[in-house]
Amino acid sequence: MEIDKLYKIVKITSLIIIAISIGNISFQFGDLIQALRNIATMLSNR
Repeated sequence: MEIDKLYKIVKITSLIIIAISIGNISFQFGDLIQALRNIATMLSNR
């Protein structure tokens, strides 16, 4: 009974950690795309 509870807590915690890391990766990817767009507009303005 106690082991089941512990297992559920560990599972939920790991899912949250995975979700946060995926979110961070996608935010960084968005920043990268934004930076590339900024560079592209700077180059085209010259």
